[in-house]
Amino acid sequence: MGEDEKWMKAALEEAAQAAAEGEIPVGAVLVRGGQVIAAAHNLREQTQDPTAHAEMLCLRAAAEKLGADYQVLIVGDGPVHDQLEEYITSAGIQDHVKLLGYLEDNEMYSLLAACDVFVLSSVMKTEAFGIVQIEAMSLGKPVIATKIPESGVSWVNADGLSGLNVPIKDAEALAGAVRTVCSDQELHDKLSAGAARRFRDTFTIDQMIDRTIKIYNDEKCM
Repeated sequence: MGEDEKWMKAALEEAAQAAAEGEIPVGAVLVRGGQVIAAAHNLREQTQDPTAHAEMLCLRAAAEKLGADYQVLIVGDGPVHDQLEEYITSAGIQDHVKLLGYLEDNEMYSLLAACDVFVLSSVMKTEAFGIVQIEAMSLGKPVIATKIPESGVSWVNADGLSGLNVPIKDAEALAGAVRTVCSDQELHDKLSAGAARRFRDTFTIDQMIDRTIKIYNDEKCM
């Protein structure tokens, strides 16, 4: 068993233990029979246009399109936390949209283990890669990500293999993708298996070392 497989096994065991002890973040353990959508973001000021906030986009999708059948759990902290909290209350969606704040690694793994779909709805190219997508994939979670111009986010999440990619700032497309994955068990299972496979084939330490060595060897042959 390689180091990455050991890490995945340990993460899953830790998540299962946390769940058994009731230590999954409160938003997750409150869910009964609904779909759990996890979203991780830095709640920073991104632009003067509030509709462009990645987090606001996720909330808007949850509030206007998904409804109470979906529990949306947003992880992260930053200057716009209070603004988003006010939005949740004013929109009347506090029962199914939760701001969990900053989570430690073991808490994040527990949340990822509990969720049905992971969403990365960032809008700016400063989100260059989205490592948290890989963490979700390592646990076999389908990913919904955005097609950010000049960013590698949508490359990391291979559309149709590990999840679905949607245009940025498009609440309807975001909610539609979540609904598509969650309402079709066969598709969900396919993307779940594809996410785990993409992690193993592309993003493990061993794979990255082998590809780096290959690049150096190819350069020497030129």
